[in-house]
Amino acid sequence: MKVGEGHALLIGSQVPPLTGTDHDVQVMERVLHARGFACDVVIGSRASRDGMVAAIARLQNAARGGPVVFYYTGHGGQTPNPDHGAHPAQPHTLQYLVPVDGRPVFSEELSTWARALRTCSDNVTFILDCCFSGQLVKGPRPFPELDARIKVTHLRDDVVIALHRDLGDIGRDLAVHPPDIVRVFAAAENEPALEIRLWKEPGYDDGAAGGLLTAALRRALDGETIPVNWRAFIRWAREWMKGYTRTHRPDVDGPLRRALFGTTEVEEPPGLAFFRQDRIPHVRAGSLHGVQVGDEYTVSGLGLDGRIVSAALRVTEVFTDHARVEVSPLEATARIPLGTPAHTVRCSAARRSVVLRGNEGAIENLRRQVAESPYVIESNSDDGAIAAVQLRDGALLITDRLAAVEAHLPGEDAMATLGYLARAAAVRALGAPPGAALAAPHRVLWGRVIGGRQGPALPHHGATIHAGERYWIEIANLSKVALYYAVLDIGFLGEVSLMTVATGGLYLPAGDRVVIGQDSRGTLVGGTLSWADEIDGSCGLERFVVIVADRQVDFSGFVTRSTASWSDGVPVYVDDDMAKAAVDQVCLAVYHIELSLLRSPCAAG
Repeated sequence: MKVGEGHALLIGSQVPPLTGTDHDVQVMERVLHARGFACDVVIGSRASRDGMVAAIARLQNAARGGPVVFYYTGHGGQTPNPDHGAHPAQPHTLQYLVPVDGRPVFSEELSTWARALRTCSDNVTFILDCCFSGQLVKGPRPFPELDARIKVTHLRDDVVIALHRDLGDIGRDLAVHPPDIVRVFAAAENEPALEIRLWKEPGYDDGAAGGLLTAALRRALDGETIPVNWRAFIRWAREWMKGYTRTHRPDVDGPLRRALFGTTEVEEPPGLAFFRQDRIPHVRAGSLHGVQVGDEYTVSGLGLDGRIVSAALRVTEVFTDHARVEVSPLEATARIPLGTPAHTVRCSAARRSVVLRGNEGAIENLRRQVAESPYVIESNSDDGAIAAVQLRDGALLITDRLAAVEAHLPGEDAMATLGYLARAAAVRALGAPPGAALAAPHRVLWGRVIGGRQGPALPHHGATIHAGERYWIEIANLSKVALYYAVLDIGFLGEVSLMTVATGGLYLPAGDRVVIGQDSRGTLVGGTLSWADEIDGSCGLERFVVIVADRQVDFSGFVTRSTASWSDGVPVYVDDDMAKAAVDQVCLAVYHIELSLLRSPCAAG
C-alpha cells in the first residue's frame, strides 16, 4: 500500500500519572506510516474532548474507501450508572475514555464514530490501549517492581452522569459496534490496563513507559512475530503480555481471519495455544475441553532464534482449562514462540463411533479418512453411533443421530462434518470437571418471548419451539462476587456457535442479571432459531449450553464453525482459538437446555 492510501487517527491522552502515551503514539505512527498510512497525531492539549471530535470529523473526510485506523492510548474509566436499577437493560456502568480536559467520551459515542467510519470504508480498525474499568484500581499491583501505572482513572461521578444524560438518545441504538470492523482491546471491561517501563523492548531502550498492547503491536508490525491474521496476533499477544502482568488480557473481535489492517481473510490451522509458566510448557486447554493425560500434539514454525523449530508435545498433567506438556526434543521448549498453535496428533479420549454403509467410491474414500481421524472411528453397529453415512441419489446422506436430522452433503464436506459432530457430541456431554463445581449462587432460566415480554420459564428439557419463534435466556448472579458467562448453541450437523460476544465469557457483576434477547435499547426482541434448507425432516433436537464461571475461561474452543453469532440483536464474529483461559483453577457450572425445534413456523395467534 502506498503512503496516503490508508488513514490513521492516533490519539494520546497523557493524563497523570501516565507518562508514556506520547511515546506510544510515536511508536504507532512509525509502524503504521511504514505500512502506507497517513497519520493524524493528536496529543497534548489537542487531545481534549473537542479535539477528539474534530479529529474524527477529519478522519471521516479523509477516509474514502481506503483502510482506516482509530488508535487511542490513555486512561479509561467506569462510573456506576444510577439509572441501571430502574432500567436494568441500561449498562451497569458508564464506560468512557478520558481526554486531557477531563470531559469524557462515552462508549456510545465510540460506536457512533465506528458506524460513521464504516460508511466510508470497509476496512476499519479500532485500537484501544486503555482500560474501561475502575473497579480493580484499589487492588494490589502484582508486579510493583515494574513501575506500573494503572491506565484507569475516575472522574467525578456526578460530572460523568450529568454529561452522559446530556447525550440524550445519541448512540442508544448503536451501543453494539458494527460487526465487520476489527476492535483491539488492551483489557476486558472489568480489568485495569497497565503502563510500564519497557527496558528490554526495542524502541523503548531508554526505559520509556508504554502500554503493553502498543508494545505488542509494535513487535508484530515490525515483523518480530509472524501473525497470519488478527486471531494469530491475539493468541501470541496474550501470552507475551503475561510475561509482564496477569492483571489484564488483550482481546480482538470482528472479522478475526483478516490479515492485519487488511480485508483479505487468511486461514490458519486451528490449535491449542502453547505457553510457558515458570519455564514449564503448557497448552491452553484442559479437562473442560476434553484433554487427557497422554494426548499428543505437534508444533512447527519459526523459532525465537530465527530457525525452524519442530517439536512433539505430550500431556502429562491436566487442569480445568490448561494442561502441562513435555516437549521432545527438550531443547525446543525455550525456542517455541508463545501462542504457537499445537495441533492434535492423538487423543486419549474415546473416538466417537460412526456407521459407513456401502462400498461405493465416495464411501471408501471417506472410510480411509475416518481410519486416520483422531476424533471418529468406524463402527458396524448403530448403538452409540453419533452419525451414519450412505450414498443416496449420487450424494452422501449424513444422519445426525444426536439431533435426529439428516442432510445430503457433497463428498468433500463429509469428513469435516463428522469431525464437527464429534466435537458437538463432546459439548453435549459437557459438565463441570471433578472438584471444579461453582459454589457461588446463580440462576439460569429460559422461555418464549410473548408480547414483547418474558413468557413463563420453560423446563430445561422437553420443551418445543417453532423455527422463527422468539426466545429469551436469563442469567442471574445471586452471589456477592463477579461471575462470567457464555452461551453455546448446538444446532444440526455439529454446528456449535458462541452466542455471547467475548471468547473468555461476559462479565456479570455481583447481584446483577442479564437477559439474552434484549437489544441495546432494553427492548426484549428475543433470539430466533432457523431451519436450514439442506436439512431434511420436520423436527430436530437443538441445545443451548450455558456456562457460568468464577473467572474467564476460553469458551470458543468448543465452536465448530466460525459463523456469526447473535448478541443484542446484532451479529458478531467468533474467535475460535484456545488462548484465553486463566492459569489458576476455574470453578464453573454447566446448564443444558435441550428442546425440540419444529421446522414449521408457529401458527399466528
